[in-house]
Amino acid sequence: FLKLKIMKILMISSTGKVGGGPSHIFMLIKLLSKHFELFLAMPKNNYSKSNLDFLKLKNFISINERKVSLFDILKLYKYIKKNDIKIIHSHGKGAGLIGRILAILLNRKHIHTYHGIHLRCHSFLSRLFYIFYENLFKNLDSARIFVSESEKNYAIDSGIRLSKISIIIPNGVNLKERINKSNKIKIRNNIRKKLNIESNQICVITLARLV
Repeated sequence: FLKLKIMKILMISSTGKVGGGPSHIFMLIKLLSKHFELFLAMPKNNYSKSNLDFLKLKNFISINERKVSLFDILKLYKYIKKNDIKIIHSHGKGAGLIGRILAILLNRKHIHTYHGIHLRCHSFLSRLFYIFYENLFKNLDSARIFVSESEKNYAIDSGIRLSKISIIIPNGVNLKERINKSNKIKIRNNIRKKLNIESNQICVITLARLV
């Protein structure tokens, strides 16, 4: 029997700092490495280095933190050609630009995952430019992935056009162990006691990145 060639995929992130994006990428690589040969381009800082045990040394290449540079693009261009990588999967705004440039130069398939569009905090001209840029590359992206329904709706409401394949894949959580019902009640009661919260009092919890 002929041995099937394993598909090679390059994940790109322009940040390696603590956050949902890098954690999402590390989980994807851990879970998909049995089915694909995965490569990672990411800034090499203390956080990202501690999560690279599952990658072979040859499968990691360092790039600048939150910066799109010609040097990184040339370096990745050579890296993709050398390793015969067929799919580029970018995560976030900066990585999206790098990935799309490389996809054009190398004629590769490109998948982009949005990790928060956040247009309200930018000036009118910046928002206009970003929407124009996203729509310009609409047909280049083989797929656009949104991590929530609200993010996809926000993109549509902002004027960002969807590609042919635009899907929602919610961020996953890797549960290492299950907690049985009695332990849940015990943990709940202990937390409420520490925080001086009555057992019948309704609590609203907000989870956010501490930056």
